[in-house]
Amino acid sequence: RAGRRSMVEELACSIKVGEDRVTSIRCSSAYANCSLQDVIALWHLARHLVRHLAAADASRAWPGAEVYIGEVSCLVRDPEGRECLAAVSRMDCSFNPNGGIVSAEGVHVHIRSEGQERGSLRLTSISTSWSLGHALKCNAEGSVDLLDESAHVAVACPALHITLSCEKAPVGARAETLPARVVLSLAPADIELDTSEEFIASCRRCVGYFSNEFEAFLAHRVVFHERPLGLQVADDIVYNICGAAEQLGVMPGSSVARVHPPIQGNLAEHVGSCPLPVVLLLLPPPRQLDVDISIEAFTLRAKRFTALRAVDLTLYRADVEFERFTEQGIRGTSEEVSATIS
Repeated sequence: RAGRRSMVEELACSIKVGEDRVTSIRCSSAYANCSLQDVIALWHLARHLVRHLAAADASRAWPGAEVYIGEVSCLVRDPEGRECLAAVSRMDCSFNPNGGIVSAEGVHVHIRSEGQERGSLRLTSISTSWSLGHALKCNAEGSVDLLDESAHVAVACPALHITLSCEKAPVGARAETLPARVVLSLAPADIELDTSEEFIASCRRCVGYFSNEFEAFLAHRVVFHERPLGLQVADDIVYNICGAAEQLGVMPGSSVARVHPPIQGNLAEHVGSCPLPVVLLLLPPPRQLDVDISIEAFTLRAKRFTALRAVDLTLYRADVEFERFTEQGIRGTSEEVSATIS
């Protein structure tokens, strides 16, 4: 029908059911072609279905499930014309009532803009595990290449090992006052630099853009089917709540990440007059983090670096040694921690 299109182009899978429950899913191949908004919508739909099924059948113990994907490829586009092509040669997932493990091999991510490749990330392996309500751990090994407008490799890190762990506040504690424990470790090989200050600045803007988009995946989806909504919004921040908003679990201090129907003019006026239902993606109030970070020693090998000042400066053939860096007990919100590290 008009207005409809296929997002999943190819999917070959088998599903095993035991005791009226899905216990394993095996996919030999899958290919998807969709927009960034499609991915966000599908992610929140999946989260909603999982919560709904868990609540509807809470009396029965879920033994867990396993998912195997032999090969998957996904092309994601955004409204600005950027494209992200992600391909995975193998993925294994294991889920149980207390957490799960996701591991993947041969992960390739390519970023394209205006028809040209801008960057690539290759992960030899990545493994993530989590326990419900407590901790998350992630290990990844791979390489990173950033390409400029001439398809020239501007920044290259041929080997990178990342370890990240996050321990949540204990059950029953006030998460907004007790900090979450975060430990980040980076072990890069020698980094090669052949670019300009202007390109590095554009990379930072791109990272900021993807960080903002990533927030939509972490947001809490709330659907209002009638008015009044029961909330007051100013500068994208929710202040007072009552009625419907309170019943739906909206927290004061939450920030509005997305709105549907799309915003027309002032946010407060829009949610008060736009057609129902109104869908809000809300980020929880900023919480305190307690961060330890370490970066192993590495060498920055600059073949060329151009800085734009009153007089253009170009540096050729210089090696800069960076000693091991560690910082412990950095406390604050994510924005405050990022500002301290940078």
